[in-house]
Amino acid sequence: MISLLAGAVVAEASLRAIVENRQEGVLNLRFPIFGVVLSLLFGAGRFAAADWPRLRSAAADRIQLNQATIEDFPSDASSMRMRLAALIEERNWEEAISTLFELADKFGHLLIETDNRHYLNINTYCQILLAGLPSEPLTLYRNRIDAPAEDWYRHLHNVVDPIADDPSQLDQFFCSRYGDDALLLLGDRALERGHPDRAREYWQRIDESLTAEGGTSLWHAYQGATPETAAKEHASKRTKATRYVLTYPDSNLDLAAIRARLVLASILQGDLPRARWELAVFRQFHPEAHGRLAGRDDAYAEILEQLLSNQTAVSQSIPSSFVQREAWPTFAGAPARNRVFWQTLDFTPVPRWQLNYARVMPAAELTMRDAEKKALLLKKSAGFDRGRNDLYFYPLVVRNWALLNNSSQIFAFNIQDGKPAFEGSHFGQIYPRGGLLVAKEVKRDARNRLAADPLLPPQYSMTVFNSRLFARMGTQLTSRAVGFDTGYAGNRIVCINLEREGALEWNFPSEEEEAEFDRDKWSFEGPPLADSNGVYVVMRQGAMQAVCHVACLDLQTGKLRWRQKICQSNTPGRGTRNEITHTLLTLSERSLYLNTNLGAIASLRTEDGQLRWVYRYERTTSAVASDPPSHFGRTLNPCVYARGVVIAAPRDSPSLMAFDAKNGRLLWKSAPMTSYPLHLLGVADDTLLAAGENLWWFNVITGRAHAVWPQPSNRSGPRGYGRGLLAGDRVYWPTRDNIYVFDQKLVQNGPQFYPVQRGIIALRRPDLPAGQQAEGGNLVAGNGFCLIAGRDRLQAFSLVPSDSDRN
Repeated sequence: MISLLAGAVVAEASLRAIVENRQEGVLNLRFPIFGVVLSLLFGAGRFAAADWPRLRSAAADRIQLNQATIEDFPSDASSMRMRLAALIEERNWEEAISTLFELADKFGHLLIETDNRHYLNINTYCQILLAGLPSEPLTLYRNRIDAPAEDWYRHLHNVVDPIADDPSQLDQFFCSRYGDDALLLLGDRALERGHPDRAREYWQRIDESLTAEGGTSLWHAYQGATPETAAKEHASKRTKATRYVLTYPDSNLDLAAIRARLVLASILQGDLPRARWELAVFRQFHPEAHGRLAGRDDAYAEILEQLLSNQTAVSQSIPSSFVQREAWPTFAGAPARNRVFWQTLDFTPVPRWQLNYARVMPAAELTMRDAEKKALLLKKSAGFDRGRNDLYFYPLVVRNWALLNNSSQIFAFNIQDGKPAFEGSHFGQIYPRGGLLVAKEVKRDARNRLAADPLLPPQYSMTVFNSRLFARMGTQLTSRAVGFDTGYAGNRIVCINLEREGALEWNFPSEEEEAEFDRDKWSFEGPPLADSNGVYVVMRQGAMQAVCHVACLDLQTGKLRWRQKICQSNTPGRGTRNEITHTLLTLSERSLYLNTNLGAIASLRTEDGQLRWVYRYERTTSAVASDPPSHFGRTLNPCVYARGVVIAAPRDSPSLMAFDAKNGRLLWKSAPMTSYPLHLLGVADDTLLAAGENLWWFNVITGRAHAVWPQPSNRSGPRGYGRGLLAGDRVYWPTRDNIYVFDQKLVQNGPQFYPVQRGIIALRRPDLPAGQQAEGGNLVAGNGFCLIAGRDRLQAFSLVPSDSDRN
């Protein structure tokens, strides 16, 4: 008999400040009674000695995943927080304000759990507390902060681009007497510079009546309701402040002018269905309101109505400067991972040129691919495409170049003919220079991959920003087995200058830093993203317990600027096997979004890495390692950002989830499915397109799956093979032999929705010789070409402009 005794667990009582209302002179924070919960858990287990080998074997074949652990809250921070609660309850306002300042100064960067599974940083939490206080303590706070706040506000007026100013200043002065004026100014400047989502985020924080419960927009909260119903319901619900949502406490700004700006943002964003609905709601609230908007003085409703009627002249998408029209500079086509290519992909399925990987890549890379495929074929995932993970490459198109990489090489080809892009390069190889390979590194990576978890094979992509190419090179291991002496040496980020024909500008870590990097068990999860502020990459540390970080490197030198811990948890390998994982960042509106695949979704500021919010989702706690659920096959699965909504499909969860980008509130979680999407292709209007074995159409506002093709019950139908894309008004879904073309929009007949198929691009054709037969794979597009990265070769197809594209 074996008896197991779990010891006592003492849980610290946490403060739950609940904003009730903002009535003058009434305390509007309610605190529960603090207490200590003591739980004693006793258990005993019995089993026969003869059953032990069988049970041990069964346990080894299980994937046991724990929930993510967020950074522990220090005891002195907890004590200060409890003291603040007591002072507020006692109405000791002088000491309460002083304690609040101290809490923000010392621990402002830390996270605090505000609601179940939802975390905010202490700076935001303190501002929420301030906004909920009565007028007396709020006045005390403002008397201390208003002088520097005024200087800051005047500075915003004088700088050329105030939205690029230090974001920590807004954190500090949000509840000052200048906070609402600053939010209005920042929103106006953001809209002027083509950032409607950021403008909307600023404006919606001016007054709590501008959003629904949870801080979400009315468009999301009242989806499906008529404008009249939405306005009536919203007015009736605004009797109490929203819990743990930061809005200015007592603005005297004209709310009609701000609501009109919110409608204008939707018009300029090209989101016309939303704009029409919001304008109808606006008429319910402010039918006669007048003012200046879009350079005119008139009734707001009339100005907005005219802008809508002239939509072809006024409407615009996200600026082309955000992502070049002809370029495909990173995975999924854009840093927001939500690219809709500007033209449809009409082409004759005969490659203009093609490149066999074996011609330019070392044998170690290719033979290991075959070994990994054999390992995958041993898995018995019933009904799932067993070749799903034998596609490794996601090329890029920038200028006139097609760019491709593996763990040891980077290639640049002329996209017109497939020849080397730069003179003197060896078969197009620009890294390492001269066609040289570090044989030791390639062999070491091949050996490591033999011991790696076959759930996830290597995946190769890169990022280009301002003619600089960034890639993760070297070993692809991100967690190594305990006692397995492989090392991470050689795992690095490289910066290549394409304008200098692929010259290497920097490595991180440098040769001097590499030994320490390896000793501390650091690894890179995937290729970086970059903007003018820096180069951002996900880093992992540890094996049995993987610790996820986000790091920022200097764009010019590659030196580490900041590194922020996100969470930690165990991995499917549990420290017993080497693992290869891929975790990519998403970038939009100066914020980073991360699907950790370790139980948490997070948002960070690009300027300093401060966490804005974290959501801890439920992981799949148990699965059979030899036959895992198909959602474990999600390889490159970054968040998708679309108009203030962040969508994630974690590898360790069967669900798709959507969040409010500004505060991390969960908007929806998908219902159980019989099979799971592997790729989030992007959002078109209000439709999320996702693919895997099948092709899905989800409503991005509600999360409802409106259609799937073919039906999961149809086992004889085609099965997806590779990552498709959105182009024009269509979605392109590859299989091994064809590319199926559908409308992005569904046809609705009563309560039912139906996909509209526009054609099939036959990749394998009986009228062509074997050498010219095309094959399915990962699709990218740019500069007049569609590239398909198949299992054995890269193929380039010339695009033919359609009549709609010519117009």
